Amino acid sequence: MSLTQGVLETLQTNAPIMTYLSRIVGSTNEDVVFIEGVQAKALIGSGSMISTFSVDFCNQLSSCPVIHPLQELEIEGANGQHVPYLGYIEAMVEVPFLENAPMYIPMLVSQ
Repeated sequence: MSLTQGVLETLQTNAPIMTYLSRIVGSTNEDVVFIEGVQAKALIGSGSMISTFSVDFCNQLSSCPVIHPLQELEIEGANGQHVPYLGYIEAMVEVPFLENAPMYIPMLVSQ
């Protein structure tokens, strides 16, 4: 059996698995957005329960909006661990692929 034939047989054998995997696990739903005018890669999730960004990102903004305190909200990550945050801001968010006016979205500022 030649090397090429061996590779071809391996691909054909694994093809059904790869087809199912590509259908089960989709690509990440990421795109470029602008938060307060600063470009960022964002995970776009229409079913998201909250929108967050880090205090480090906030520090990159020329003028970080006022961080409002918020104590009455407990955030738990997918692994069940507590997600610490400083508070929330009202951020101007532009999503180029939506082609509409900027939106002001309340976002948690994580530590």
